[in-house]
Amino acid sequence: MNAEGIMTRRSFVAGAAGVGAAGAAGLAGRSALAKESSATGDSAPGGTKDGKAGLPEWLEPEPMIDENDIDEVVDADVVVCGGGNAGLFAACSAAENGAKTVMLEQFPENSGSGIRDDLGAYNSKCQQEAGCHLDPVEMGSYLAQNASWFNNMRLFDVWVRESGETLDWYADRLAEAGYGLVHQLVDPPADQERSFSTRVGVDWGTDGIEMGSTENNGQYILNPYAEKIGVDCRWETKLIKLEKDGDRVTGCIGQKADGSYLRVNASKGVILCCGGYLGNPDMMAALQPAVSNVTVYNWTWPGTNGDGIKAGLWAGAAMDPAHSVSSWEQGLVPPDETVAQAQADEFVETFWLGPLPYLRVNLDGNRFMNESAQFDSLGHALQYQPGHTAIQVFDSSWKEDAQQFNVYGAHRYFPYDNGVAPLFTIDYVESVMQPQIDQGLIVKADTIEELAEGIGVPAENLRATVDRYNELCDKGVDEDFGKPAYRMSKVDEPPFYAARFAQQGSHTMDGLLINEDMQVLDADMNPIPGLYAAGDNAGGYLGITYLGVAAGNAAGRGVTFGRHAGRVAAQG
Repeated sequence: MNAEGIMTRRSFVAGAAGVGAAGAAGLAGRSALAKESSATGDSAPGGTKDGKAGLPEWLEPEPMIDENDIDEVVDADVVVCGGGNAGLFAACSAAENGAKTVMLEQFPENSGSGIRDDLGAYNSKCQQEAGCHLDPVEMGSYLAQNASWFNNMRLFDVWVRESGETLDWYADRLAEAGYGLVHQLVDPPADQERSFSTRVGVDWGTDGIEMGSTENNGQYILNPYAEKIGVDCRWETKLIKLEKDGDRVTGCIGQKADGSYLRVNASKGVILCCGGYLGNPDMMAALQPAVSNVTVYNWTWPGTNGDGIKAGLWAGAAMDPAHSVSSWEQGLVPPDETVAQAQADEFVETFWLGPLPYLRVNLDGNRFMNESAQFDSLGHALQYQPGHTAIQVFDSSWKEDAQQFNVYGAHRYFPYDNGVAPLFTIDYVESVMQPQIDQGLIVKADTIEELAEGIGVPAENLRATVDRYNELCDKGVDEDFGKPAYRMSKVDEPPFYAARFAQQGSHTMDGLLINEDMQVLDADMNPIPGLYAAGDNAGGYLGITYLGVAAGNAAGRGVTFGRHAGRVAAQG
């Protein structure tokens, strides 16, 4: 909590273990990840049978709502299901384009997921003013390679064409409230790895931009704007199912806080913006069973229960063939435990240095990867390591090393090239780490041998690994794993530190298949009339790996596609 008692993302992440029933809706910890399920990975109706309906076990039959329980009927042109990142942009866009618009949001006003502060864009005004040099052709090629081509590049083209205008529109709304957008510019030297300067954020006047914090969130600006332009915002109203007339989606049924049901007839279209499914243990167990091996806990936004995806599947939609989750290498593990044991203990602590490319070793004390890779690469590599658990090794120069690494995105803890503040400052990171050091969760020692004993690895192996790594640092060439020289720094200045860690789930990246007009597709790749999707309800964009070198790309895609969907749906 901050001084006013408001829960921020920082305090939520640090203290998620203490959340109660409200937190359970947004956080799938060990009990969720470990929940055994006999469900299969079938991603659409008609797969493995449950004995009755012929559905995958995680996709229960579509709810049947008694007409007598529907106590309100509303007629609209467009209904947007979900009032978060993509949903608010979609609702505002539909209303601005002349549609009578209803927005259903399952949480109370100014709660839920809100709007991200890390919005990836191309060619917005603030990027132009900052001198951003971003090559969309190079970025698109890199995105496709990292996605293993499990994506629709036409969707990337929409992002290229429209993300700048979308952020400019948002900048106008922020300016009306006295705030502005800033671009976090990184223009790395030619000999450094790819980094695409996509990230735009709101300048809330704080030292670090607190992503999604309660007191600093664009929903406080867009919620009243939406109502001002005529959006009928129905708070605490949860999507239950879509309704169809033949092949066309004609509206939806929502459930209000008092348990009664609302029918919204949509003459032009329904836009699904209900978020992903990281908070749904049955879907995660069925669609991404390997994730639990390497994930200490999941940190996700409230309401990521897969409701919009399930509603779309009941209506005949198709889902991504490749299921994936974006995760960060910052799930701390106690020094005498593995990932599985930390899960069993429901241990929730964030290791803020985890995503940075310090020396990493396995439980045998041996190096096993190029530490300078995409966020979820560690999780992939840990599938082949003992205990599925990594160890980060660093020394007293860790702050200087962090600046040298020149990380772009959520885990850059120093000002950007144009002086703009990072999401989190190095002082904040140190303030969180110090209690973890004091408690022994991060081991501190004067020698490598003592460090090995404290972190539980063979001393001779760790000594040999550190010596070899330091030798490669002196050479300026990583002959073993190919890490670039600027991401290498010797481990030679005591005291030394080590921490066990693995992945921390962030958000799912697969969803309903859509075309470039955000129309939801069926199994034959044909649009389902009257049905659209954006944000984490929609798939076909990021593929199997989050593109961490293009910060804010997922959230920026969400608002851009939401705005596009609202405009197209309003046109009918």
